[in-house]
Amino acid sequence: MKIKQADNQDIEQLAMLNAEVQAVHVNLFPSLFREASHEAMSKMLRQKLEDESTIILVAEDETQLAGYMILRKQILPEFTLINERKCGYIDQVCVSEKYRKKGIFRSLLYEAKRVVSEWGIDRIELDVWSDNQSARDAFIRSGFRTYNEKMMLNL
Repeated sequence: MKIKQADNQDIEQLAMLNAEVQAVHVNLFPSLFREASHEAMSKMLRQKLEDESTIILVAEDETQLAGYMILRKQILPEFTLINERKCGYIDQVCVSEKYRKKGIFRSLLYEAKRVVSEWGIDRIELDVWSDNQSARDAFIRSGFRTYNEKMMLNL
């Protein structure tokens, strides 16, 4: 399995992989999420490739993408009560179901750590949906810990 930075030639496969992730989100929270068309997702991914603060890492198995991670450099400015916060932010991550449990997420995360370190940042953050237990478990096994939680009250 090879980890590399995505380019425009990867867009079609990335959009197909994203459909797997989006289906999970739509299933968990249909009031929040909707399926995106392949065309709309491809457009969004092209925009992310052009964004200088974002990279897309892909895990490639010969001719097929097995997974991806969208990683963004995030700098939140200080204000009255909070210090400036810099982090590498994992915006999306997906490992295709047929490639799970083969160390692909671990390999993507290893490369993300290297990139974030090159940015001069010593922290990686992400959000995970509380009901997505398999993703939560994978992140915890990889050393992530909860430090802030969102809550909601439906009316």
